[in-house]
Amino acid sequence: MSPAPRPTPDGVPAGTLRDAVGRGVISQEQHDALLAMAAEPVAYERAPREAPRGFNAVTVAYAVGAVAVLFAFGWFLVDRWRELGPAGVLGVALLYAAIFAVTAVVLTRQGFATAAGVATVLAVEMAPLATWALLRLAGLWPTGTPRALCEAAPASFACGGKWMLVELVSIAAALLALRWVKFAELTAPIAVALVFLSFHVAEAAAGTPLRQRGWGWAVLAGASAVLTLAYAVDRRRREGGEDYAFWLYAGGLAGVFGGMGGVWGAEPMTRHALPFVGAAALALAVLLRRRAFLLFGAATLVWYLGYLAFDVFRRTLTFPVLLASFGLAVILGTVQLQRAYPRLTRRAGVRAAGEGARRLRGGYLIFAAPAVLALAMLPGAVARDRVAFARQRAAERAAARTAPRPPARVAPADTVPQAGANTPSGRAP
Repeated sequence: MSPAPRPTPDGVPAGTLRDAVGRGVISQEQHDALLAMAAEPVAYERAPREAPRGFNAVTVAYAVGAVAVLFAFGWFLVDRWRELGPAGVLGVALLYAAIFAVTAVVLTRQGFATAAGVATVLAVEMAPLATWALLRLAGLWPTGTPRALCEAAPASFACGGKWMLVELVSIAAALLALRWVKFAELTAPIAVALVFLSFHVAEAAAGTPLRQRGWGWAVLAGASAVLTLAYAVDRRRREGGEDYAFWLYAGGLAGVFGGMGGVWGAEPMTRHALPFVGAAALALAVLLRRRAFLLFGAATLVWYLGYLAFDVFRRTLTFPVLLASFGLAVILGTVQLQRAYPRLTRRAGVRAAGEGARRLRGGYLIFAAPAVLALAMLPGAVARDRVAFARQRAAERAAARTAPRPPARVAPADTVPQAGANTPSGRAP
């Protein structure tokens, strides 16, 4: 009885490999290479030291910790703002920035990439505070009412320019951090700063503080610009890479929501555009596979339905029925959206060959069109705000003139000084 063929370390008999060489299945070089690989010790992959990013307990804990740090830091500064002064605030901001930066480096070396990214975001958040302190120390942060400052110098540091510099420094700090740390959450401060920067640019160009109408259209224009930038970033996204567009989309949509709130009360006719805005957002959610647009579109439609139920039809006899129907429609609509979302995204347009890039026909035009509309509406809105403010001031002055004056106070008789009582000679002057 012949002995059984000796198996190779990976379980394949050596005779089988020799037969494969003889039959021409593999070459002699491949035979030798396979034996050499089988003789090597098995290299097991090391388990990651950190849980993968996502909506899990670790990520939520990181977020809660970051919010707690920022809250505690803000609370400390608000409580000790005047005692510290600009120099003290600058020292505290630089100290915390250094602590966060060193923590990020140490965590990166230990393999905790997500925790290091959170520490980097906290370090970047110190940049605007340090910039404010430097401007105050240099005497470049004037104080006073915004209207008086804008009338004195419409385009200088006095009228929004100081805030523009703070926002530009915040953007620069986040971009600088992105060169070393590939962490998508670093785009969140960029999105916030861009929305406020566009507003302050519009305010400086107008030369006056923007009020309700102007404020709303200016924020809408800035949010539209941020969404356009987010779409440009989204087109360059690679499968498996960092999603830098997410926070830009989130910041832009938050700005759109705030801008619509500003226009809502001053421009009543624009209220009926909400259903179309919500429907467009839902379509973009399907085409771009972005749940942020899904939430925004649903919130916009709920907003408009609430307006119809609580304002337009509030005094009708069927209001309770409408209110119940509104609540039921919200529940059923949310369920249907969740059911249809995966199916619609599969049926929607196929991704381009850019390995995960999201592309739309005329995508840049879709996202930039609201900015063009808002900028076209802004001059008229500013003029109407000025007229409304002038009428309000005139009404306040007229009310002050016609208001009854309080009766003059008469001193009691026993407190009226006698003539000459306080004169050296005792005679009346």
